[in-house]
Amino acid sequence: MIDVGAGDGRFALDTARADPTTLAIALDASTDRLADGASTALRQHLANVLFVVSSIERLPDALAGVADRATVHFPWGSLLAGVTGGDDAVLAPLARLVRAGGGLDLVLQTADLALDGFARHGFVLLDRHVATAAEVGRTRSSWAKRLGIGPARPALAMRFRRIRDA
Repeated sequence: MIDVGAGDGRFALDTARADPTTLAIALDASTDRLADGASTALRQHLANVLFVVSSIERLPDALAGVADRATVHFPWGSLLAGVTGGDDAVLAPLARLVRAGGGLDLVLQTADLALDGFARHGFVLLDRHVATAAEVGRTRSSWAKRLGIGPARPALAMRFRRIRDA
């Protein structure tokens, strides 16, 4: 499992704790935020979680095709613009992460999404709905709180399956 735009890596940490057989990878361009998660992993002796400092646009080749599942929770900056705008500079490396048959889960603060970009990269939309409070909570995103996600400002949850290599 790879969490893209992982921030401090809380989702990856929770995934690693919940299932010791899963390798959880937190990917984020911010060294400072990931350092907090890496410190937590060391203190808790979690050997099944990795922290990778990189933007999605500069995805390390070693991560190509390693994920059965990737997540993007409340992205911002270039990740948000790329996901919502169907930008190949973001969607192509995101697709490279996920092997054929794997899944991509998005939770976004916007309903505007260029789905044709996902289709170009071998993703098919399986589900799209307003995220429940429980789904938002499971993302472990502090950004969701800053955005004021809740009944007055709902989030959108989407699940994709990668059906083929691009």
